Amino acid sequence: MLTVAQEIEVHREVVRATFKGALRFTRHENVSFFEQVGISRRYFEYILTGEHTPSPEVARQLVNAIPLPPEQRQDLSEHLSLLSVKRAEYFHQSQSLKEYEALQQVIREFRDTHDVVAYSRDSQRVFTLYRAMEKVASSVVRSFKPQRDPRLFIDVCLRAIDMESVLNKHSTALWYALMAQAVLANNDVPGDTRDCIIDSIRCQAIAYHNLNLNDDATRLCRDLEDRLRTPAFREKIGMWQPHLSRDLLNSLSETNRFSIGEAEAVAKSGKDAMEQGYYDSKRDVIYEILIDLSLARAYLNKGGSLNLKKAHVLIQRELDRVVDVAHFGMLHTVMLYRLTATYYNALGDARSQQEYALRAFQIASQAGLAHQRKLIMQQFAGLHLDEPLTSLPGLAA
Repeated sequence: MLTVAQEIEVHREVVRATFKGALRFTRHENVSFFEQVGISRRYFEYILTGEHTPSPEVARQLVNAIPLPPEQRQDLSEHLSLLSVKRAEYFHQSQSLKEYEALQQVIREFRDTHDVVAYSRDSQRVFTLYRAMEKVASSVVRSFKPQRDPRLFIDVCLRAIDMESVLNKHSTALWYALMAQAVLANNDVPGDTRDCIIDSIRCQAIAYHNLNLNDDATRLCRDLEDRLRTPAFREKIGMWQPHLSRDLLNSLSETNRFSIGEAEAVAKSGKDAMEQGYYDSKRDVIYEILIDLSLARAYLNKGGSLNLKKAHVLIQRELDRVVDVAHFGMLHTVMLYRLTATYYNALGDARSQQEYALRAFQIASQAGLAHQRKLIMQQFAGLHLDEPLTSLPGLAA
C-alpha cells in the first residue's frame, strides 16, 4: 500500500511528464505559454519539481493553455487536483506526527523503505521512494522534539542522510549529521550509543567529501580510525572499518597528495576487517566490491600505466561478478558504469567511454539519482549524453 508521500510523487511525476512532453517548443513559444497562464518560468519549474502546488485557478489556466487533446487535458486536470488534495492530506498527517504512536508507525515504514530502496533494481521505484522518504524525514525532524525519544530522532537523521546525498542535497545531509551529533552530546540517549557516534561522524565526513572538502573528510575518517582502535570502540572495527575504509579512499584520492601505497593499505584494512566475522563473505560481498571500486578510482586519479592496469583488473572483476549480487542496486550500478567510463577515458577509448557514460547517465536519470547525474554531466561534459538507448543494459553488457 502506498503512503501519502508516495502517492504525491506518483501524481507529481504524471504532471511533470505531461507538461514536459507537451511543451517541446521553441523558447519563444514557451514564453508565450507562460504569459498566457500568467506565471513565471521559475514558478512553473517549482510546480514541476514539487516545491509549489498551484492554486485551483492557476491549475485551471495551465490546463486550458496546454496544447493537448481534450481527454488528456481532463487527465491532467484530475492529477493536478489529486496532487493538491494529497498534499493537504500529507500536511495534516505531518501535524499528527506530534502524536508519538503515529510517529512510531511512520518510522517503522521509513526504516523498511530505506532498507529496500538502497538495493532495488527498479529505477522508477527508486525514483519515487527516495523523494517520498525525503519528505517523511523532513516532516519527522521538524515536528518531533528529540528530547522525547533521542534515539529515534537520531535514527531518522542518519537514515535521511543517504537520501539527501543521493538527491544532491549535501548541505542538508551535513545538517542531519550535525543534528544527530548534537542530540548525542546534549541528551541522555539510552543504550549503547557507539554505533550512532561512529555513523554520525562518518556521515559528516561523507557530506564534506560531497561538498569537495576532501581534506576535512580525510581528517574525520582518520580520527574515526583512531577511535576504533581505543578499548571502548575496538569491538566495533569489524562492523565499521569496511565502510570507513571506503569513505577514506573516496576522500583521500581526491586530495592533492596521496600515495598508492597508502590507498592500498586503506583498502586492505577494510577487507581484513570483513574477516572478523561480522559480515558474511557471500551475502555481504557488496562491501568488498565497493572498496575495490574506490581503490580503482584512486588508481585512476593517480594516473600512470601501472595504476591504469591495476584499475582495469579491479573494474573488470566487478563487471563480471556483480551479475550474481542480488542486492547490487541502481546507485551501485551507476557508480560502476561511471567508473568504467572514467577508465576508458584514461585509456583513450572514446567509443567505450561514450557507451558506459551514457549507460550511467540514463540509469541515473531514470532512477532520479541527482548527485550521480550531476557528477556524470560534469565529468563527461563533452559527450552526447542525450542519445537514446534502445533498452537499459544488463550489468554485464
